[in-house]
Amino acid sequence: MHSGSSLVTSTWLQANITSPTVKIIDATWHLPGGDRDALQEYAAGHLPGAVFFELAKVAAKDSPLPHTLPKAEDFAAFVGALGISSQDTVILYDDSNVRTSARLWWMFRAFGHENVAVLDGGLKAWKAAGGMLTTDVVTPAPVQYEAELQEGFFGDWQDAFDTINDASRQLVDARGTTRFEGSTPEAKEGLRAGHIPGAVNIPFMSLYNEDGTMKTPDTLKDIMQEGSVSLDKPLVLSCGSGITACVLALALDQVGKNDISVYDGSWSEWGMRTDLPIETGKAR
Repeated sequence: MHSGSSLVTSTWLQANITSPTVKIIDATWHLPGGDRDALQEYAAGHLPGAVFFELAKVAAKDSPLPHTLPKAEDFAAFVGALGISSQDTVILYDDSNVRTSARLWWMFRAFGHENVAVLDGGLKAWKAAGGMLTTDVVTPAPVQYEAELQEGFFGDWQDAFDTINDASRQLVDARGTTRFEGSTPEAKEGLRAGHIPGAVNIPFMSLYNEDGTMKTPDTLKDIMQEGSVSLDKPLVLSCGSGITACVLALALDQVGKNDISVYDGSWSEWGMRTDLPIETGKAR
């Protein structure tokens, strides 16, 4: 069992990696259009015993949006096929520029798995700490996995829309500043530039140190306060497509903030729908 934190260090994992109840997942996923292939990278070297989670495939089958939350039975079937039970301690890591292990951490939490954590600093930190890599193929024996969607972890466009005129809640956008302000055109054709009215902006990369580890809880709290995040209000988190909003969720968890939800469709949905309002420029 890990310490209960949603982050674990490479030192902790090196000491516990041989435990039969510790299951490691490589959650790496890369944005489309680049020259990196996460599955090939996994095959070239991964943590001992780690299985690969195809994040883009474990998504809602009937949604036009990228990698939105799947049904509980589909998530359970995929996780069980990886040899992971509901009682296991799940440790996630990645080597992604968009920190995809945070997304999978939030998904596990949303389906009722509490004993799940992210390796702080990911693959880079593991290698820096002298951790071994292997090319051995992992062939886990399938097990039964139970998943039940918990209320409040994910929301839809209506939840985000309701924050616009609700002073008791706040929406926080994890995208980079230029995308939030609308000064950078969106790459996807037909996607408007800007942000949801009333949102504040905490670029997800501001939450990390140069070595890829997450900043301390005190520093994270300062970043949130400097970015006008109201930590005394329930928060709705948004980003480009529901990935880096989960990085915000992970950071907020570090400061003890739990009344949060992720807008799963995020800007991939909101920016495409011309019936929903947008703003440009700095947060008001």
